[in-house]
Amino acid sequence: MLEKALKKINRLTWIHISVITVLLITLTIFQKIEVSSWGANRINSVIGLLGAAIFSVALPILIRTLEYQRSVKNAGMSVSRFRRMKTLSLYSVDLGALFALFSWYIPIYRYHMYLAILMGIYGIYSVLPIKGGNKQDIRGFGVLDE
Repeated sequence: MLEKALKKINRLTWIHISVITVLLITLTIFQKIEVSSWGANRINSVIGLLGAAIFSVALPILIRTLEYQRSVKNAGMSVSRFRRMKTLSLYSVDLGALFALFSWYIPIYRYHMYLAILMGIYGIYSVLPIKGGNKQDIRGFGVLDE
């Protein structure tokens, strides 16, 4: 059951990363055509930066911390709960990456744009299924094989 859940999590992660990559390539092509001609403003800068910060960095950390506290309290975590935590983190990072793409495409202040893009990249990196990463999470959260 645990191996099947890990395969589903990894497959879902790679699908989401592929979609974000295709969006990035599409936006790169459209940006060369000069879709928007209005200047940078403060509201778009703040929306892009805060959205990327909250959804790429803060929310996944909060989700993992709350689930870790719950697993310590309950002396372990079920596989379905672990899969739900990973999926929620993935969707949160997807939203953060979309905010980073928004900040790259819409004209905003450069400093905010670079920070938003870095946060989006960090969020994507944090959910990548690296070798041994899920096994460390399984040990750390005390996932119980059903």
